Amino acid sequence: MLSISQINQVNYAEVMNENLELQQKKAALRDDFLEQDNFVIRQQLYSDLKLYYKDQTDAQDSKMLYVTIDEFVSAFMSKWCAVYDKPPIIRLNEVDEKDSERFNDLMSEVGIADVLAGNLIRMKLHNTILNHVMYNKHIDQVYVENNFNVNTARVWEMQALFTEPKIVAYPTVTNNQVTWVIWERPLSGKKGQHYFTSEEPKFDELSQTIISSKIPIPGNNDTGSPDYWPWVVYRFRRHNSFWGHGNDALVQLARVVNVLLTVCNDDTVRETIRILILPSQATGTENTGGGLKTGLRHPITFGASLGQDTADPQILQAKLYNQEILDYIERLGGIVGSLHNVNEFLQTKLKQDLAGIAIRLRDEPLMRSWDNDIMVVRGRDLELVKTIVQVHNSHRHDNVINEKALETLTIDYREPRVVSDEKADWELEIAKWEKGISNPIAYVRKQNPEMDDEQARKFIQGNLKITSELLQQTQSRFNFLRRNNGRADQSIGGQD
Repeated sequence: MLSISQINQVNYAEVMNENLELQQKKAALRDDFLEQDNFVIRQQLYSDLKLYYKDQTDAQDSKMLYVTIDEFVSAFMSKWCAVYDKPPIIRLNEVDEKDSERFNDLMSEVGIADVLAGNLIRMKLHNTILNHVMYNKHIDQVYVENNFNVNTARVWEMQALFTEPKIVAYPTVTNNQVTWVIWERPLSGKKGQHYFTSEEPKFDELSQTIISSKIPIPGNNDTGSPDYWPWVVYRFRRHNSFWGHGNDALVQLARVVNVLLTVCNDDTVRETIRILILPSQATGTENTGGGLKTGLRHPITFGASLGQDTADPQILQAKLYNQEILDYIERLGGIVGSLHNVNEFLQTKLKQDLAGIAIRLRDEPLMRSWDNDIMVVRGRDLELVKTIVQVHNSHRHDNVINEKALETLTIDYREPRVVSDEKADWELEIAKWEKGISNPIAYVRKQNPEMDDEQARKFIQGNLKITSELLQQTQSRFNFLRRNNGRADQSIGGQD
C-alpha cells in the first residue's frame, strides 16, 4: 500500500507532467508569438473566434477583418528582461595582450551581447532552453544557436540529476530527408558520442543509450565526439521535469486581446452579433449549414409568437460595449504588466508628471527583477563563454586562447536604462562622498565598469582639466565682449 506522501507524489506527477506532444505544441506557439509570425497568429485567432460562433459555417463564411498585435509578446519580453539592456562587460583579467585580443575578437564573432539577451528572453518564455555552440568549417565561424526547447530538441536527462542532459538530439533536413543529430555526453572518463541517425532515436532504459543505427558524421572516422560538450542549459525556474513549464499565460493574454480587438472592429453588428435569444419562429437567410445568417444584410424576423396571429418584422439589435472592451484590454495589460515589472507596455509614452519618489517606487520592482535575473544567468553565462572558447580552440589550433586564462573570466552586468530623478541621484551621490562611503572614482567606475581605478582617476582629471580650460576661455571671451560693449556704449553716448 502506498503511503500518503507516495500518493501525493503520484498525484502531483499526474497533474504536472504534460505529455510531450502537448508540451511541444505550446512551445511552438510561444515561439510563433515571440517571432511575430503573422500567419500562425492569424490562424490561431481564426481558431479562437470559432469558439464563439453558433455554428462553424458562420465562422468559415465570415468576412471579418482580423486584428492582431503581433509584437505583443516580443515587446513585453524585451521590457521584462532588462539585464542586457546595456551590453555586459565580458573580459579576461591579467592575461597577455594576444589572448585578450583573440578573446575579444571571438566574442564579437559570435555576437555575444545579442546571444545573451536572446537567452534571457527565451528562457523566461520557455523556462528551459539549450544553447548549442557550433563551428562551421566552410565559413570558419563559431556561432551559438539558442532556439532549442522542448519543441525543437529531445533530451534524455541524467538519472541522478534530471536538470542536466545526458543525451541531446535534434532533427535536421538534408536533401528532403529528416536526419537526427545525436550528442551523448562524456561520463566518468568515457569519451562522448556524436553521430547521425536516419530515424527518430530510440532510447533504451536498460543500457541508458540510443539503440538506433549510428551513422558517423561526415569527416569523422568513428562516432566519437570532440573533447568538449557543446550544450549549455539555461533554466529560469526548477520545475518537476527537465523542461518545466513555459509562460503560456502571456500567449493566452495576447490571444484574448486579439479576439477582443477583432470583434470590436469594422461592421460589428454584421460580424459579432450571434443569435443569443430567438423564438422558434425566427426566419431569415439560411447559410450552407442550415443555420441562419446574421448581420444587417441578412435580417432575422420574428414569426407569430404563441397567442398572436401576426407579428411585426424586427431586426435583432444589440448595444455593443466597444469602449468598455477597449478599457478592459488596457486594464488586462496593466494588471499583467505590473505583475511582471513592465510598466504600461501597451502605451508608447511614459507619463511625464511623475515626481522623483514616484519614479523610484516604480523602478524598484524592475531593479529587483534585474538582481534576481542576474543570479539566474550569471553561472550559465560564464559556462557558455567558456564553452565558446573550447569550441574555438578545438577547431582553430593555430589561434588558440589559453584556457587557463578563463579562470580570470568576469562578467560585469550594467544597470538597465531606467527613468530616474537625476538631480536627486546626484545630490545623494555628493552626500555619500561627504560621509566617506563613496568617492568620485567609485562613481565613475559604476557608470563605466570597463575602467579600473587608474583609468577612472585619469578620466576625472582629464575632465577637470578640460572644464577648467573651457571656463577660462569663456571668462576671457566674456571680459572681451564686456570691454568692447562698454566702448561702444560710450561712443554712442558721445554722438548724442
